Amino acid sequence: MAPEGPLALPGVYTIRLTVDGKRYTQTITVRADPRSHVAPAALPAQHALLTRLSSGLRASWADFKPVAQLRGAVTRLAAGDTASAVAKAAKTLAAKLDSLAGDSLSDARELWQPRPTAWSLVDLNSEFAFELDAQDNADHAPTQAMLALARSSCEELRKAVERWRQFVRADLATFNRLLSSHGVATLATPPAREALCAP
Repeated sequence: MAPEGPLALPGVYTIRLTVDGKRYTQTITVRADPRSHVAPAALPAQHALLTRLSSGLRASWADFKPVAQLRGAVTRLAAGDTASAVAKAAKTLAAKLDSLAGDSLSDARELWQPRPTAWSLVDLNSEFAFELDAQDNADHAPTQAMLALARSSCEELRKAVERWRQFVRADLATFNRLLSSHGVATLATPPAREALCAP
């Protein structure tokens, strides 16, 4: 089961719903689980960690999609052609995109497997899901090890996004110049994302 993300902290919340221009408002009170016996400061600390991990999970998947789409477009350019300069460059480009994106069907890491040394976006998405699942089991203050692991995963996501930006600036730009010189339509430059892990 996929992680659902952070639960609401105990407190009073206002829910608003607008349907056909009509606005409905309701106040609700969220209470702590009476079975939970953690210190009052533990829940906000865990909530902050869950929020950060959830944003990393969403960001890694959102970043994967344009990389995978570009990989598909590059692969289609080389389909059935192995000799031309465009096909050779497309094959090289697709290999770089493979290492950056990963494969959402075959590369997803299992919990018992070691952390990778070179992270793909699929690897990172799995890692954020593992870390979220570990927090979903009970109310508890995050340990220093949990916080360090989250920081490490967020840093790896930052590095992966930077590799993607560098790829777009250099490799994709060079490939588009090659396409243009051969009279082939260039590939769209995907927009750069700014949001990574929440602070």
